[in-house]
Amino acid sequence: MRRRLIFSVSVLSCLLYASSALADDPCKVTLCLWGKMNGSSRDGCSDAEKTFFNIIKKKHGSFLPNHTFDARKDFLNNECPAPYGVSQYVDKVLQKYGKVKL
Repeated sequence: MRRRLIFSVSVLSCLLYASSALADDPCKVTLCLWGKMNGSSRDGCSDAEKTFFNIIKKKHGSFLPNHTFDARKDFLNNECPAPYGVSQYVDKVLQKYGKVKL
């Protein structure tokens, strides 16, 4: 009984560690899009860009640019913790890519 408990706890802790290690870097999407704006995109940014551009709001199949902008803004503001201070980058990224449908 004790061995099963120890085994279960160790498996659970390994799973929790693996999921936290695979989590996205904070501000990754913001920094990748900032780099794309300035013409210096990095390797590994395609997934981050895809995540951002997959945020699309529609109503009855019609693209809603203002709702898409708001959803993307919420995503970027929640992605990056406040101490990083990237709000100026978020605003510029949203000005360029906030209402774009790719």
